[in-house]
Amino acid sequence: MTLGALVVLSVVTAGLIMQARRAPTWWGSGPASAAAHLDAEQTGEAIEHGITRVLYSSSRPTDPAWGGSDGTWRSVPWGVTLEADDANAWLATRLPKWMASGSDPMPWPDDASPPRIAFEEGVLRLGVEFATEHGERVFSATVRPYVGVDGGLWLPAETLHVGRVPIPASWLLNRAEAERHEFVPAEWADRPETRALFDIFAGVRPVLYDPVFRLDGGRRVRVLGVSSEGGRVLVTCRTERR
Repeated sequence: MTLGALVVLSVVTAGLIMQARRAPTWWGSGPASAAAHLDAEQTGEAIEHGITRVLYSSSRPTDPAWGGSDGTWRSVPWGVTLEADDANAWLATRLPKWMASGSDPMPWPDDASPPRIAFEEGVLRLGVEFATEHGERVFSATVRPYVGVDGGLWLPAETLHVGRVPIPASWLLNRAEAERHEFVPAEWADRPETRALFDIFAGVRPVLYDPVFRLDGGRRVRVLGVSSEGGRVLVTCRTERR
């Protein structure tokens, strides 16, 4: 290797290291004070209550295309919109509590920030900041959600980032499966949920094979589609009874 090529390689490598240390431009910041954290927690609780009310609503118009001869019923499609700020308030304050509860708790690691999300044209950006031996690093994924012809809700990653350095998802996911201890906290590395997350990002399996939320009285809400744009995500659903 010539001296010139070595200099260029050194400059490029140094630039990549610096970019890897910088958070993505969409990352923003979390609650900066106790008051801000309390406000975020109240917002997160309000989001939970609001979504519950929407899911359980009994005032859905009947789908005119529904035949009704088999004793079942379905509504016209309806949608629920979520703003990125509200989603991040829930992720920062409610998700760790939710994961730490239940019969198989997964306490949120001390060396990881709560996840953050951004809604952009057609894609979601998901990220978590980890404390590594080389300093803080933000690992993030750009995913394009869709409901497949099989009815499953899919979330394959198009690109993964370390800081601001983009890495092809297929390359990193293959390495991450073999060396996952470098990419996730030690207490999560060997859990089946971690392998499932890699499979979801790799497009091997959907997030949900049957995206249905069962309600009372034989009702259920089925997710029909997910679209993202302008700082918000729209989830299109249908209420059914059988």
